[in-house]
Amino acid sequence: MTPTGFVRWLLEDALTIQRRMGLSAKFMIAQAALETGWGARIVTDDESGACSNNLFNIKAGKSWLGAVARCWTHEFIDGERQQVQAEFRAYAFPKESFEDYARLVSLNPRYAQAWAVRADLPAFARALQAAGYATDPQYAEKILSIAGNLVQKGFEEA
Repeated sequence: MTPTGFVRWLLEDALTIQRRMGLSAKFMIAQAALETGWGARIVTDDESGACSNNLFNIKAGKSWLGAVARCWTHEFIDGERQQVQAEFRAYAFPKESFEDYARLVSLNPRYAQAWAVRADLPAFARALQAAGYATDPQYAEKILSIAGNLVQKGFEEA
């Protein structure tokens, strides 16, 4: 899928969350682009090959009661990139991924400081990283770089 196709595929779902919760569609699409390589690496279950439709690579913790996709992934542990096996949340449709992501960052106390600054994209990205959303030490800067270039990929502000 091309970056422009990726944006067109997800734009309506992202705009729905933006209108309902005030979370930037541009930011969500940029984050999903980073997490999935513009849709080329959406988590699939290693055993069944089923697509998770998990656009934000949200892991399935002990409280998750839904479907899961088990696969190998990379994490930064003590500053070093390592391969680990993990369970990720799985959804029937990409729209469910957006809805779950918005619930996670708005309701989980771990992300309260990020949620409070969601209108400020750089502050939101850095607060998500500080709260441990991802282990990549350049995570926030990568999202912000992608978000800054989204207009070229077909994103139009709503």
